Formats: sequence, C-alpha cells, structure tokens
Amino acid sequence: MKFKILSKKGVAVVLAATLAMGSFAVSATGLIDEPVFTAYAGGSSVPGGSSVPGGSSVPGGSSVPDTEEPTEQPTEEPTEQPTEQPTEQPTEQPTEQPTEQPTEKPTEVKDVKATSITLSKSTLALKVGGTETLTATIAPANVTDKTVTWSTSNAKVATVSNGTVKAVANGTATVTAKTANGKVATCTVTVTTDAASIKLNKKSLKLEYKGTATLKATVTPDTTTDAAVTWSSSNAKVASVNANGKVTAKKNGTATITAKTANGKTATCKVTVKSTVKLNSKSTVLQIKKSSTALKVASKSSSKDAIASVKSSNTKVLKVSVKGNKITMKAQKKTGTAKVTVTMKSGAKATCSVKVQKGKVVTKKLTLSSKKLALQKGKKATLTVTRNPITATEKLTWTSSNKKVATVDKNGKVTAKKAGTATITVKSANGKKATCKVTVPSITLKSTKATIKVGKSTTIKVKETYPKKEKVTYKSSNTKVATVNSKGKVVGKKAGKATITVTTKSGATAKFKVTVKK
Repeated sequence: MKFKILSKKGVAVVLAATLAMGSFAVSATGLIDEPVFTAYAGGSSVPGGSSVPGGSSVPGGSSVPDTEEPTEQPTEEPTEQPTEQPTEQPTEQPTEQPTEQPTEKPTEVKDVKATSITLSKSTLALKVGGTETLTATIAPANVTDKTVTWSTSNAKVATVSNGTVKAVANGTATVTAKTANGKVATCTVTVTTDAASIKLNKKSLKLEYKGTATLKATVTPDTTTDAAVTWSSSNAKVASVNANGKVTAKKNGTATITAKTANGKTATCKVTVKSTVKLNSKSTVLQIKKSSTALKVASKSSSKDAIASVKSSNTKVLKVSVKGNKITMKAQKKTGTAKVTVTMKSGAKATCSVKVQKGKVVTKKLTLSSKKLALQKGKKATLTVTRNPITATEKLTWTSSNKKVATVDKNGKVTAKKAGTATITVKSANGKKATCKVTVPSITLKSTKATIKVGKSTTIKVKETYPKKEKVTYKSSNTKVATVNSKGKVVGKKAGKATITVTTKSGATAKFKVTVKK
C-alpha cells in the first residue's frame, strides 16, 4: 500500500491509495502539524459531498484533479513510507495483546480450599479476668476463603471473640478455631484464681521447751485455685514448723514463722521460747577433798527439759560433772569459791555459788516439804527435808508425837492410823529440827442407808466429825434416781439406787446409800 500526501499549511490533506482488491480514500481535516485521518473504503463518501477519485469524496465539496496524482507520487512516497510504517505496527500489536489476556484469566480462577489450620498456642493459662489473643494460621496461604469461626466449650469459664480469649471463672474450656470448609484447631484454656491475702490465727506465740502449737492459715478469696501454704522458720534451732503449721519449741530464743501462698503472699507469727529452771540452792559450802550430789534441779518450767551441761567457773577449787540429772561436785585441795552453772537443753540456766572450806559442813537449818498434812485413815504421804546447807550430811531422826494417830519411818513416810492429830518431827545430829502437824480427819453418819418412794425425801444426818464441827458437802452418784442439796436432803426421782458421798473440809468421807421405789 502506498500513500500520497497533498498538503499545504492551513489546507486540508488528502491521501489516496489504490489497492488491488479495491480502493479507499483517506481524508484529514486540520492543520498539517496535527493531521487527523479518517478512512473510507469501498466507495464511501466523505461528509460534505465532495468526491475523490474512485468514488470517494473529501469534506468541503472540492474536487482534486486526477492529473495531480502522477505528479505527487514520485515526490511524496519516499518521504511518507519511512515515517508511517514504523509508527503503525508498534502501536497496534502492544496495545492489543496485554489488554486481552488479563481480562480472560479472572473467569478461570480456581477455588483453593484450606488443608489445615493451626493456632499460636495449644494450651493457655489465664487468671480470672485476664485475656490473651490466639492467632490462627490457615494453609495453604492462597486459600480462597480465609474466614475463621471461633467457639468455646464452656463460656462460663472462658469466652472467645475473634481469637481473643477472656478468663471468666476457675475451670477448663476448649477454644476451637474452624475454617470455612470445616478444618479445626483447638486450644485448652485453664483459668485459675490467685490468692489475694493470707492471715494466721495468731500473730505471736510463747512456748516452753518442746512445747507445741499449731498455726492456722486462712487464704482469701475462698475461690483461690492454689490455696497451698508453705511454712518456714527464721530460726529452726529455736522453733521449727512442719508442713501443717505445727510449731515445736527447740530452745530459748525467738523465731519468726512464715506462711506463704503459691503466688508469694505471706503472713508471719513471732514465736518466743522461754523455759526456766531452778536449783535447790543458790549457795552452799563443801569441805575440801569432799564430794556431794546434793545440788539438784528443784523445778523446771517444762517437764520435758533436761540438763545439757554443768560447768565450774574455777576448776582449781571445784570440779563438776553430770550424768543424766545427777550433778556431782568434787572439792579440790584448794579453798576458794566457784560458780556452778547448770544449762538445760532448752537453754535455760541456773547457778549456785559454792564455797570450798577446810572445816566440816554442819546443818544450820532444816525445812520440811509441808508444815500441815491431812491424811485419811490408812492413807500415806512422804515428807521431804531440805538441809541448809544442802551439802550437810549429818544423820536425821524422824519421830511422831502420837503413833496411834500417825506413824513415820526413817525416810519421812507418814501413815494415818485413826482420827486425831500427831506431830511429825525431823531432827539433825546437831539439834536442828523441823515439824509437820498431821491430822487424820473422820466423819460418822447417824444412818448410812434409806429407802424412799419417788417424789419423797429423807435427810442425811452427821453424827460427828474430826476435827469437830467441820462443814460437809454432799454429792449424788446418780441424780436421775436421787438428788441431794447442801443441807443433806435427799429426794427420790425415779426407781433405782444411788450413793450419796459426804465429805468434810479436812477430807474425811462417809457413804449414804439410798434406794428409790415407785
């Protein structure tokens, strides 16, 4: 195809071409700088009614002579072909192909379904009121429908919204994430409640050696999941504590017992262990080269306490030793003074000042354990004597002023014989003595038995007492059968038998038997 261009500045341009299969005309109206072309084939007419060779016309109605065609072709063809051909082909092909392919593919997109779904966590631990967000990952990545549906097995324990789990109450719930095509993943959620505080039933304790006490811990709130309490002592040598809060005193001192919850809340109790001990003398004397076992533990606050050690402050004057609870003091050849310290297992201590002298130790004073004693007929009691100094070893003699009432042996054992009074005397070889008045009381009833009917009464009458005119008390063995008042009046309550015991102030007793009939 060849084009002919006829143009002048500001004049319409006409191109004509002849094809083997026919003819068409191209016309453009406008300036030569910006030509606009319109082609008309097969003898089409140009708007405006003007014709061009071959049956075409140009706008405006002007005709172009046929004689101009030969003269224009030689001059125009060389210049037009290079400029028109390169611009026609590149602009047609690139614009058609890219726009055709993208519009066809969307209609052929394949529906990609999920093959699996996983969660960021398979288990989750939360406290009541706490939240955490789970992330769901669907495979493959190019799945068509990425919708995930969340659900919980127990909304009373934990709820879920768009993957965010909220703890509601103690317990366990399963959170499920589900894809559009039914693939699922789960997470087990455990909800717990921490302890808010802990309190002990006592803030302080005072114990003696080997004494015990149990502390009770209260954890709040009562919905606390882990209410376990661990116990500890700041000084287990003073006071220990077991897993149940039982405190045991070990030795004198102080210790702090701490109760701790699983989440670190604590409560404390101050324990003071204080045991005491007393010796039978605060001071004594001992002759040189003599030994004595007279020093003893007279009293201790804890019956479980025992001697741990005995020490002398001056072993050149006095040496000491202990075996069990027996203390032995041994005076050396040198006179002087030494302080003996007795230490108990509880840590309690007591001391005794000992003077070692050349001369013999003699009794300065005797003291009996009781100055008065009341014994029922046939009963026995032992009086103990304390010497001052305790190391005196003189022989002691025991006597009774009335052996018909009470007797005494060489060891101070007294036996009550009959109603009355006797004086027991202990005397040392150098004449020092101590006494005890022994009373053997008695009571005699005018009658020792009675039979009464239900609702009826009788009165117990005392014939005599020793000591004389002592006050008496009454007590029934079975108040459902018979009652008795402070005056000795007995009332029958129901059929049966009862024994009324009458006791004097000194301890003498008598029995009154009552039978109640309907």
